[in-house]
Amino acid sequence: MRKFSSGHAGQATERVLELSADAQITRRKTPKGSPALHSLTGAIAAYGKALALLAAASTAGGILHNNHSR
Repeated sequence: MRKFSSGHAGQATERVLELSADAQITRRKTPKGSPALHSLTGAIAAYGKALALLAAASTAGGILHNNHSR
């Protein structure tokens, strides 16, 4: 099994933030009530969930790493 890498998690977090920011900018330019608006809203919510998972994995990885180094 692969070990958790904080470097990869940081890169993934950075990329998800970039994608989320792009989607939010595009969403602001999209007409209200359009299918594209709803699609972008769903994508932004998914990016938020991905960030939550990455944060949880980062925290868990740090805890696991600290427990094994004792």
